[in-house]
Amino acid sequence: MKTVGLVWVMVIGAVYFIAGVFTFINLYAATTYLFIIVGLLVGMTWIIEGIIEFGSLKYYIQKGWAMFSALISIIGGIALLFAPLLSAIFLWQLLGASLLVLGIIKLLHFFAWKR
Repeated sequence: MKTVGLVWVMVIGAVYFIAGVFTFINLYAATTYLFIIVGLLVGMTWIIEGIIEFGSLKYYIQKGWAMFSALISIIGGIALLFAPLLSAIFLWQLLGASLLVLGIIKLLHFFAWKR
């Protein structure tokens, strides 16, 4: 491994160590920053996904739906970039709600199973 690679490994290790120390010092702040980072990353991912979908419109049979999906992805990504904390909290609540619905459906499925 080259010296430059070793330096970057050392820097990343130091950043991880410092992040771990701050996490133990103030869990609330660490959670907030993690939500912000997740919101920013998901926002950037949705924007890139929308751009790629616009770029590949010629491969779709239903171009209208593909354009609609790409536009929604880009708008959602921009919304996540402008309010990453609130958006990440909303996504977390949406995940919780979907898990509740899925759990209820699975319980109903279990009780409807023939024995």
